[in-house]
Amino acid sequence: MQFKVLISIMLASLLAGCAMDDDASGVASEPASVAATDANVDTTAVVADGAYSLESVIVTKQGEANSYYRDQMKIYSGNRFMFAFFNDLTNKVDAGAGYAEWSNGVLIETPIANQDGPVEGYRFELAVAATENGYTQSIKGMPSPEGDYDLDEVWTRLSSETSAVDGLWMLEAREINGSAAAESDNFSQMKLIGGRHYIFFQNQSIDGQPTPSYGFGSLDISASGLVIETGRGGSVEGYVGSEQKMVTELLDLDHLKQTFEEEGVQVTHLYIRM
Repeated sequence: MQFKVLISIMLASLLAGCAMDDDASGVASEPASVAATDANVDTTAVVADGAYSLESVIVTKQGEANSYYRDQMKIYSGNRFMFAFFNDLTNKVDAGAGYAEWSNGVLIETPIANQDGPVEGYRFELAVAATENGYTQSIKGMPSPEGDYDLDEVWTRLSSETSAVDGLWMLEAREINGSAAAESDNFSQMKLIGGRHYIFFQNQSIDGQPTPSYGFGSLDISASGLVIETGRGGSVEGYVGSEQKMVTELLDLDHLKQTFEEEGVQVTHLYIRM
């Protein structure tokens, strides 16, 4: 069933439109760890790093519970998170990424970017519980014009495998056929790799209008550095089921290079670790 209730999911509906000026990139620096301010804080993760698929959303309002489905993936990797989906309620892309930490069993997420660009000023404390195949997440008393409601999500683990290129990456530069790409389209992208899966969201100017998009799927990583991305979900027509071969190189701990062919040209993406 399509997701047609008043929900815009906690992060996505609240993240829109806050510009940042914390540093030259416009992305906020990582917040101080809760453990750094309180030695008694238990930072043990309740949910392991990896890729997860949303199985169901349960909305309870005035004692009535309804279940819905939405095609969404979320990845946790190295105290980072990312999610992306298409919101049927708003008919728009909803995506977000940022820092994740644990405090006495509570998951704290601090978003730094969404589908429209950098954001700041948000901090979410989420009640999660591990299950045999993933985890559940609950938010009580979500406000809406029609009255408060409770939101419960059920997530299934896709994989917890790790790789050397895992992490949250922000695009620093693009090259087309070996030369610096013209940035007249204001192209930006963030990408999270973890659990042998990936998520990216990006924004570019098309006909003068900012146009966000996203994609997610599985990774096949060879010893030679060839990565094959297989699309599982996304907002671009034809992305689901598509395969993209990428020559991937970890230049150093904090810089990643991926080269691939697109519409007959060689494209190189240069990323910095967030």
